[in-house]
Amino acid sequence: MRNKYFILVLTFVCLLIGESSYSQDWGDFDDDYGWGDSDSDEDFSGPEWDGGVTIINDYHAPEPDYSDLYDPYNYGYQPPPEEDEQHEDPPVQTPSTPPTPPTATVDPEVCTLAVCTKPGYVVDSDKCECVPQPRIWYLDNDGDDYYSNSVYESERPSENYKESIKGYDCDDNDSSKSAGADCGFRIWYLDADGDGYHSDQTEELNCPGTGWVLTTQGVDCDENDPMKTTDCVTPVWYIDNDQDRYYADARQVNESPGDGWIKGETKGKDCDDTVYNKDNICYTPLKDPCLKKVLDAILNADASKNVFTKLFNDNFGTNLNCVITFIEYSNSKNTDVDAFAKQTGPDSFDIRLNMAALGYASDEYVAATIYHEILHNFLTMLYPDASEAEQHEEIERDWREAIADQLKLDFPTLSDQDAKGLAWGGLGDTAAYQKLLADDKKNNTGITGAIAASNKNFKNLNNTNTTTYGTNCN
Repeated sequence: MRNKYFILVLTFVCLLIGESSYSQDWGDFDDDYGWGDSDSDEDFSGPEWDGGVTIINDYHAPEPDYSDLYDPYNYGYQPPPEEDEQHEDPPVQTPSTPPTPPTATVDPEVCTLAVCTKPGYVVDSDKCECVPQPRIWYLDNDGDDYYSNSVYESERPSENYKESIKGYDCDDNDSSKSAGADCGFRIWYLDADGDGYHSDQTEELNCPGTGWVLTTQGVDCDENDPMKTTDCVTPVWYIDNDQDRYYADARQVNESPGDGWIKGETKGKDCDDTVYNKDNICYTPLKDPCLKKVLDAILNADASKNVFTKLFNDNFGTNLNCVITFIEYSNSKNTDVDAFAKQTGPDSFDIRLNMAALGYASDEYVAATIYHEILHNFLTMLYPDASEAEQHEEIERDWREAIADQLKLDFPTLSDQDAKGLAWGGLGDTAAYQKLLADDKKNNTGITGAIAASNKNFKNLNNTNTTTYGTNCN
C-alpha cells in the first residue's frame, strides 16, 4: 500500500515537471520541428528551444524506468517518426499488341516491279517478284571445265553443273581427258604470220592445213603482220569535210582511207558535212519553200524562247549520234494524215510531211503539225514501247497547252481560241477530247465545233476559203 502511494506521488511530481518544461506553443513546435509545412530535418536533441528552455533527452534513462506507465495523452511528447512522402508508382500498363494486318494478295495487274537487280533474275509479273531466269547449265562431273551434258533450267540442278565451260568433254569421269589428245582430238591454232600468236582455233584429229599449230602465246591482233601481236590499236578514221569536228563517215582501219580522213575524237555525226554551221542542226532540209520556211524558223529560233527548239536541240540536234530527217511525200488518197513520225534506227528518226494535205496550209497549221511530230519522236526515245494512242494521251496531258502557248509566241496575232484549237490537232482519239465531245453533244457547248473550225480554216485543204486564216506561205 505504501508503494502504491509512493508511485502516485511520484507520478504527480512528474506531471508538474512536464507541464513546466513543455508548455511552449504547439504551432511553434510544428514550425521548428517539421510537423507543419516546414521541410526542416532538425534533430530533436538540439540544445535549446525558442523559449530558452533547455531540453535534455532522458526518455531512455536507465533509472528510474517509467516505460510501463500508462500515458494516454502522450505527455512525454515523444514525436512520432517522420513518414516518408508517399509516391504512388503509376500503374504498370501492359503494352497492347497491335493487330496483325491481313496478308495482302498480289494483283499481277498492279505489279510495279520493273527490273531485278540481282544478275540472272527476271520479273515474274504474276508473283510480282524476282525469279531465276532460265539458262543453260553444263554438267562437269570431273571438274575440268569441260561438259558432257547440258540442261536449260532456272535453278542449278546440282553442284556439278556450271554456267560457263571451255568445251565438250569426251570423258567426263576423268579430269585428265577432255577435248585434247587423250580423247583423240587436238586443239589447233591458226598462226598465219608465224609470230606465235593465233587468230582462230579448232578441235581436229589432224592438222587442218597451212598455218595451223598446236601451241600459241595468245591472241593475235594483226594476223597479217608478224610485228604486231597483242599491242595492236586499230585507229578510227573520220571524214570531216567542213572541219567542224562532226563526221560524215567513220572507219576503223590501220591506214588512212584517203584525203580528208582524220584520226582523233569527234563531237558526233554531221548531217551536213558541207556547211560548217550545220553541225548542231542535224536535219535534212525540206525542198518545199513553204514547209522549209516554217521548219527553218523553228530550228533556228532562240532556244530560250521556243520550248520545241530546245527540245529538238537537246535530243536530236546536239545528240552526238542522233539524226532526224524531215521528208516530203504526197498521198492524195489520205489527206486526213498531215504527217507522221517514225524511228528508222537506234539513232535515227523521220518526220514525214504529206504535201497533199499541207499544200495550202497556213504557217500556223504547219508549225503546230511539226511540234506535234517532234513530240512523237521525243516520246519514242523515252518510251520505246508506247503506242501512238498512248503517246497522244501524253501529249494531251503534258504538252497541249505548251503547243498553244508557243503558237501564240510564234504568231502574236493568233487568237487564244485558234491557238488552243490548233493544239488539239491530232488528239481526237484522247479521252479528254472524247469527254469534250460528249459534253458538247449533251449541253451544246460548241467547244469541239470551234476546235474543228480552227483546224479546217487554218489547213484550208482545197483553198476554198474566201477569208484568209493565218499566215500565208507567200
